[in-house]
Amino acid sequence: MSNQLAQPTAAERARAAEIVARLRAAYPDARTSLNFTTPLELLVATMLSAQCTDERVNAVTVRLFQKYRSAADYANAAPEELEQDIKQTGFYHNKAKHIRAAAQMLVERFGGEVPKTMAELTSLPGVARKTANVVMGNAYGIVEGTGLAGLFAPAHLSWAGGVPACRSLPNRANHPAGRAGRADSGAHRAARRSR
Repeated sequence: MSNQLAQPTAAERARAAEIVARLRAAYPDARTSLNFTTPLELLVATMLSAQCTDERVNAVTVRLFQKYRSAADYANAAPEELEQDIKQTGFYHNKAKHIRAAAQMLVERFGGEVPKTMAELTSLPGVARKTANVVMGNAYGIVEGTGLAGLFAPAHLSWAGGVPACRSLPNRANHPAGRAGRADSGAHRAARRSR
């Protein structure tokens, strides 16, 4: 069995292009809600955003981006220090490990610069297609695949005109996990309501 995705048909590509054109017309100022000024900052912010709100990531990265200005800064950071710097984003042990390893690879293989291709980005530790699409689309304006992946995969988009960012699946009932999402979700919902 091949690990490669099936290539879209010409009709699917045309439909995707039409959808993208309509979305761009309806939401011309769509952009990520993560704050960044460089591709490296966006890469790090996107890595931190796993299981964390963009608002929390933006609060953490204000100081983080002042302290770490280059891939070499992240690569040379003491693991415990970087962990403390990102602790508020959750899962900080793994996030710090991946950020340091990705930064080391950026220094060694890419001259300290964030690459622009899917293959190169996904070769970085802690970076899969979703993160690569966020970086390519928002830092470099490159949309790969159907075109929709770069727009929707991140679920970090903040639309102009007051339309809120999408934070969850549009119809959870159709998700493989079903409405519950986990066996004890009823207890979790009750606990949230009682707070």
